Amino acid sequence: MVSLGDEHVGYRRMDLPTLKLSIVGGRPFSCGGRPLFRKQLLKARYGVRDMDGSAERILQAAMGTPEDHSIIFLAHNGPTGLGANVDDICGRDWFIDGGDHGDPGNTYELISFLLKPLIHLYTPHLS
Repeated sequence: MVSLGDEHVGYRRMDLPTLKLSIVGGRPFSCGGRPLFRKQLLKARYGVRDMDGSAERILQAAMGTPEDHSIIFLAHNGPTGLGANVDDICGRDWFIDGGDHGDPGNTYELISFLLKPLIHLYTPHLS
């Protein structure tokens, strides 16, 4: 993270005025699913203690997005609620019975982000 410097967007927003684009980062160290992964690290580094606090941090980062900007939401996992089958976009394909492996914290942000143009939800698991 140190080597990323200002380009690290976990719980932050990076505005690119010439492109009229903002990148909003999701929860750092997310591994999807319900548990808050690396809880002690998130608490120490970001002051985040639970999923609601995580969602609040992401929403706060997005709140100042300029009106004329589109948003790219950059996160490791997509939101909860996109399906639990192995072939669903955030479904667990490494378990025969599947399961929803979306990040519940990302669900809140996406609902709010849909009020603005959303160019792309980029997660390594969805690309």
